[in-house]
Amino acid sequence: NLDLYQQVQKYKIPTILFHSTYPGFDFPSLLTKDREAEEELVKYLFSLGHTNILGVFQIDDQQGVDRMAGMIKAYQDNNILTTKSNVIMYQSREDYEDIIKKVDMMLNITAIACYNDRLATRVISHLQKQGKQVPTDISVIGFDNYEIAQIISPSLTTANHPKRQLGEDAGKMILKMIAGGEVTSKVYTPTIIKGQSTAPLITKENSNE
Repeated sequence: NLDLYQQVQKYKIPTILFHSTYPGFDFPSLLTKDREAEEELVKYLFSLGHTNILGVFQIDDQQGVDRMAGMIKAYQDNNILTTKSNVIMYQSREDYEDIIKKVDMMLNITAIACYNDRLATRVISHLQKQGKQVPTDISVIGFDNYEIAQIISPSLTTANHPKRQLGEDAGKMILKMIAGGEVTSKVYTPTIIKGQSTAPLITKENSNE
């Protein structure tokens, strides 16, 4: 898309970038602190006793890369061996069924950190069909707080993506740019929503108490 962005900049077409920036271009952007939010989500799993966590992230967009980096940083900051974790990387063109098959190959995990809520709901449905209980047998977290996240059973632990505020700000900014005004980039901080898809890790020791 480099040629396209160069043409847009050349002809001074009002443009706002979502969730990413590009070196060499001064387009205003609307960014979310995805890395920090994912780090907080994973640390919440740590507080519940989970360290054997599987991360499943889409890597052909900046959000997915940032969220994966957040999971890695959580392990680094808490001095937890990364050998306890696993990561599945996929691209947007891949089918959910193929991604789920990769999840099935992962053993000894007690929690799954999903790229977004859409994937998390698919994972939970698959686990339930296998006879596993979420969160009793395995905890699952998502990201974005889609409307369905709080409707499904169990409700998702996720990060609230400020979709409405981002959309409103984008509309106001683009109108101001069309009118010849100056705008500045904005950064949003997602909030963590603790649903019922996560629970303290049950080990053999405490299950016999």
